[in-house]
Amino acid sequence: MKKLAVLFLLSIFFISCQSKSDSWEAFTKCATNDCIKEAIDVKDAFLKDPKTLLAQFQATYEKGEDHVIGWLYMFRESVLINPKYGSVEERLAMQKAMIDAAKPFEKDAKVQEMAQSIINELNIVDIKAGKINDPMAGEEGPMETCYLLTMNKDTTSCKISVAANGDISGFYSVSIYEKDGSFGIIKGKLLGSDTLSVDFKYMQERTVSTEPLMFLVKENKLINLVSDDFDNDGRMILTNKKKLKMGETLTATDCEKIAGIVKYIKEEKLSF
Repeated sequence: MKKLAVLFLLSIFFISCQSKSDSWEAFTKCATNDCIKEAIDVKDAFLKDPKTLLAQFQATYEKGEDHVIGWLYMFRESVLINPKYGSVEERLAMQKAMIDAAKPFEKDAKVQEMAQSIINELNIVDIKAGKINDPMAGEEGPMETCYLLTMNKDTTSCKISVAANGDISGFYSVSIYEKDGSFGIIKGKLLGSDTLSVDFKYMQERTVSTEPLMFLVKENKLINLVSDDFDNDGRMILTNKKKLKMGETLTATDCEKIAGIVKYIKEEKLSF
């Protein structure tokens, strides 16, 4: 009987561990705006074992996938500010429980970035008002910032707009003296509070191409993140975060200083 009891307890433990893993896997496979149940299952697993889920979030993020941000946005906007999922008091308690579960790990060397993302993204939810108080965008619309780097006779320019939901859009250009530069548009997502993951669609020698770009926003700087890994088409591979290093650094500038190049790019009428 003792042996049977031990086996039974082990089976319960194994099933419990599997459910923690399966909840995140199910959400990443669902990947649509209708995955509310899966998002809530991830929340439940996170509250039971935050360290395990944070490690899973980190592993997914290092692959270059944005499922963590997707989960946070969906949970904030479809559950925390949705009266369907409980009274204001119940949803406030849910918000506090999730933040409290993440706080012990905000200085953990392995998962601190994910813990801080959860804390930051949930702290800006105003459940009583039923809205997201996103510090990256004011009531008047998306936050726009322009950046510029001039080195010798080469110039790199960038104009970025960040919407309240973390969507990124804008313009990016690299002008190289006496050579063909690249001029185009960017579109992507804000990852966490300081990393931009975008696609750059550009014109070069009258040919249109698209490639991924990653940036780190630090104070008034826009730092291009680069890698030594390239695919068969010669495009930089940015999915392994541990292999990324800092490239050229642009400094925030008055948008009037790059208005000319932005106008030129607009005239090319590129779109995603």
